[in-house]
Amino acid sequence: MSRSVCCLLLMAILIVATFYVSPVCAGAFWDIHGVDTTATLGGHLSIAVDSKDNLHIAYIVTETGSSYTSSNRSLAIASWDGSSWNIQKIAKGAGVGYAAMVFDSNGNLCVTYTSGPIEDNDTGVITYYLRIAVHTESGWEIETVGEGISGSIALDSLSNPHIAYMGTNGLLKYASWSGSNWTTQTVGSGSERAFSIKMVQYLALDSEDCPHIVYNVDSSVNYATHNSSGWEIQTVLSNYSGRIGNLVLDSNNIPHFTCAINGSIMYTLA
Repeated sequence: MSRSVCCLLLMAILIVATFYVSPVCAGAFWDIHGVDTTATLGGHLSIAVDSKDNLHIAYIVTETGSSYTSSNRSLAIASWDGSSWNIQKIAKGAGVGYAAMVFDSNGNLCVTYTSGPIEDNDTGVITYYLRIAVHTESGWEIETVGEGISGSIALDSLSNPHIAYMGTNGLLKYASWSGSNWTTQTVGSGSERAFSIKMVQYLALDSEDCPHIVYNVDSSVNYATHNSSGWEIQTVLSNYSGRIGNLVLDSNNIPHFTCAINGSIMYTLA
């Protein structure tokens, strides 16, 4: 079977329903489980595992035929309790999407997502908002971080969230929670802009809680890190139009990420 046919089949599965795939046992075959077979779109997926090894999946559902700006979009969380899937819809509205999630040290589920677009009646400017939802014993607590498209979330040594995302002005943004308020920075000089919501960014924090971000913009893949002197930006790949994968740091804080070049999966490290 050709690669293109395989890709089409995978996309068809995502459109019909949301599934997760896991090995039945190490070295054995893979088993595919239906999670929400009523979903008409299982897009923008994110998965996390809690302290009891139960799976939690964030995804976007929408009515058939609805566009991205339709109000019939919802952010759903499917949680496995050991015997069945429990599904909650925690946000609904136009532009809901781009979910990413992680568990903090207290076992609270933290989910970032995008809502909008909201158009200013006077200027016609369309704005998206980055929001974060945290599930505690009292329920879901949702707040707005700033204007932008949700990207990647990581927690520091105190379980405070840090988020890399694209601002509505096309600039790469970095937001960090101090425990009482959000601080937002523009990464780099502000000269790099992405004029679509297709900017992809992945964030990781090193052993000193310093942020490392890999992202694509203007046909290149860049790597940004922050230290006492500010942001340092490196161009890893030039004239690049492929996809990049998640960023991870090893025990020596050396960054690693994957990317697709000429139809092949490549591995990159500093």
